[in-house]
Amino acid sequence: MASSSKSRPILAFDLGGSQLRVGLVTAKGKVIGRTIEPTRAEEGPKRVIARIEGMGKALVVEHGTGKPIAVAAAVASPLDDRGTLHHPPNLAGWKTVPFKAMLARHFKLPVAMGNDATVAALGEHVFGDGRGVDDLVYLTVSTGIGGGVITGGRLLTGAWGMAGELGHIFLAPEGPLGKCGHRGCLESLACGEMIAERAKEAVEAGRKTSLAKLTPKAIKTKDVFEAAREGDIVTKEIVQAAATYLGRGIASLVHVFNPRKVILGGGVTKSWDLIQTTVEKTARGLLLPGFNKRLEIVRTRFGEDIGLLGATALAIRELQLK
Repeated sequence: MASSSKSRPILAFDLGGSQLRVGLVTAKGKVIGRTIEPTRAEEGPKRVIARIEGMGKALVVEHGTGKPIAVAAAVASPLDDRGTLHHPPNLAGWKTVPFKAMLARHFKLPVAMGNDATVAALGEHVFGDGRGVDDLVYLTVSTGIGGGVITGGRLLTGAWGMAGELGHIFLAPEGPLGKCGHRGCLESLACGEMIAERAKEAVEAGRKTSLAKLTPKAIKTKDVFEAAREGDIVTKEIVQAAATYLGRGIASLVHVFNPRKVILGGGVTKSWDLIQTTVEKTARGLLLPGFNKRLEIVRTRFGEDIGLLGATALAIRELQLK
């Protein structure tokens, strides 16, 4: 039985470095259902698109919705206003990929696409804690670090659509080498992958830590936070160092954009209780007089659905969906 366009959902997906999240979302921001798989970026863009289609079809059958009215994509990559990905650091083997055009050809539907963290800012502005807030910064701290900026009520996109790479502001010239190929960017100092990397180095250096029972290669970010929560001194140092750099990064962004709110999301913020005090104290301690006035630093209430909602918000605006 055919469905009217009003009852048809948007097929939204969030393509990250480690996780592929596909969902059906209404134009009012209700997530009807979602499914999650490992990204497996090494399979290449065509295989990933085919898996997105399969995951979407399974959701349509499961929830009994009409055929999706559009495709909305949030992708962990620098991308331009034509939807071409440019050497995404967290999608192994992907270089210059005309991903939006590939999606349009495959699905034969209208496509809206943006950087995952950039469109998350729009998702917060349209559906979340950023509603009614014309100036905000969204920062996702996950496998990598990205972000987005709403200024004057509009999403900041830049000269050719690539604004919002907030994880690549530089804080420590002699800092660790990031996957972007440069040293000392915020991502290389505070993202989940680098938190795990610091713990591996500590184990290899013979430091006394409860993680020494694991082989360095097996250490994950969640292991570091679990050990820190249990009082392990080495991992607490690692976590607090990352939180300090995150606070410094936030202070820099607040000085540039003067937002009313800074909203944080991503897997690392699942352990917000361990880092909140250090992040806020560091950020607010570095701000010039006047910048702290009415500034809020909060964690997203959407959890890992923020990418789906951000992509949906972008599709509603770009494709004029209702």
